[in-house]
Amino acid sequence: MQGVPRKAVYRFKISTAPARAGLSMIILMNHSALAGTAGPTPPRADESLHSALAGTAGPTPQTPCIESFGRHHVGVEINGTQIDDTFAEAFRMRYVRLIVTAHDEHWLDAALREFCGYSSSIISCDSEIGPAERLAAEATPDGRSGVAVMVFGFSAERLAEVVPNRAGQCLMTCPTTAVYDGLDGGEEKIPLGKHIRFFGDGFQKSKQVGGRRFWRIPVMDGEFLIADTLFVEKGVGGGNMILQAVDQQSALDAV
Repeated sequence: MQGVPRKAVYRFKISTAPARAGLSMIILMNHSALAGTAGPTPPRADESLHSALAGTAGPTPQTPCIESFGRHHVGVEINGTQIDDTFAEAFRMRYVRLIVTAHDEHWLDAALREFCGYSSSIISCDSEIGPAERLAAEATPDGRSGVAVMVFGFSAERLAEVVPNRAGQCLMTCPTTAVYDGLDGGEEKIPLGKHIRFFGDGFQKSKQVGGRRFWRIPVMDGEFLIADTLFVEKGVGGGNMILQAVDQQSALDAV
């Protein structure tokens, strides 16, 4: 399109947030700037963009008409950053929220790397998974370091296959881990420890705490504690965020 500079596109996967999954980030930059042939460099916008994304700036809503790829869309401006109100793909999905804890950050990170692997897109993967937030020891059920992890699928039935399978193969096999339900309620329930308990070969024990059932499964390092079931709720997955920056470093800094 005449008058519209060529763009270089960079796509990133960012962490999921509650009731959101698979947020892909596309960073577009002036192609000539990457080649080192651009004219005078415009003022850097990465600081204002980063603060706007992080929610640290007070919003000052406006409705300017923003030109984007030769078309005009109504958008908003937050702390000097223009946000184009345009199309983003998304899917109606179901999700569970797990709280995973471990003895220390080392083993917690090891468990998360395994559990969240190969889950970037529901299109080809069995689910979309990502850490939602780090939890301080005082915010977890057992007083240890923890992370809230979101798992998204197209149905509760599909999650009932995926989550126990990943938990049994990736979390139970990581030393000192425990798994709790991070939701207080939901539309449906799926089994978790109810299936995995059979790895105990008859030596597993059930325990009820606060009206919820857990399973204690013997493993080589002691025992693996896991919730019997998980609540399932409705969510949205597959959103896109597009960042336009003057150069690569500004775009990466904004992420």
